[in-house]
Amino acid sequence: MPTARSPPLLISQLIQRIQHPDCGGGGARIEFESSGQSFFPLLVLETWNRVSTYLALAAGSFLFCRRQAWQDTGGFDESFYAAEELAFSQSLKKWCRQHKLRFRIITEAAVRTSARKLDWHSSGRLFLIMLSLLRPGALKNRDLCGFWYQRPA
Repeated sequence: MPTARSPPLLISQLIQRIQHPDCGGGGARIEFESSGQSFFPLLVLETWNRVSTYLALAAGSFLFCRRQAWQDTGGFDESFYAAEELAFSQSLKKWCRQHKLRFRIITEAAVRTSARKLDWHSSGRLFLIMLSLLRPGALKNRDLCGFWYQRPA
């Protein structure tokens, strides 16, 4: 029997959601591949999963939508160097409202994502990176998004 974290269950939940006539798109909770992270990254992850579910925002490597929604919204905004999926989630939610559809976050299963970048940095460094990204325009500045583009020396 699949566990709540197994990819087959996530795909099954995706199919159920997208086949439902009131669903225009969505995402899923996130979990890390390994469990060796320190307290701070795990706290951020749990906080994100709660925010994602409550505000219906999809982040990370798992989003889904109807083809028409992708075409009408223009997909991902390539002016972002990070968090383009959050901007797309916002556009997709707006499209869903206009078409009387729902944007849904799958909570019964999670997408597994690599935690290697978290292993490269201390909790303090990760906190400073997060703070730096709160600056207006930071997500559209490649130099400020080095976390996603550079390996530590």
